Formats: sequence, C-alpha cells, structure tokens
Amino acid sequence: MSLRPQLLAGLGLLALPAVLAFFLVKGELVIGFAVVNVLLIVWSVYTMFSPVETEHGHGHAAS
Repeated sequence: MSLRPQLLAGLGLLALPAVLAFFLVKGELVIGFAVVNVLLIVWSVYTMFSPVETEHGHGHAAS
C-alpha cells in the first residue's frame, strides 16, 4: 500500500485539535511547545515520504 505524503501529513494534523482542547482546559504556555512539536513531526513525516529530486548531468557518476 502506497501512502501519499499529503495523507500522512493530514493524519498528523489530527493531533492539533487535541492540543487545542488541552490548551483550553489548562491554559498553560507550555502547550505552545506541544503545537510546535506536532508541526515539526508533521513536516518531518511529509519530508520523509516525499519523492526525492535528483539532478543529472553534472559530471557525477550515478550510483
């Protein structure tokens, strides 16, 4: 089964409502760090599963 990066990133963004609900209940600043962590994880997963762009024709041997 092939998963698209957009689908995986979208699934990761489902964590944001939980973080928002926790912020509304607790109201602490540390929850901002949780939002940053969720966004970093989503970006990392998107980057990890995105296709790799390669350049050819610069005199380097392909391996």
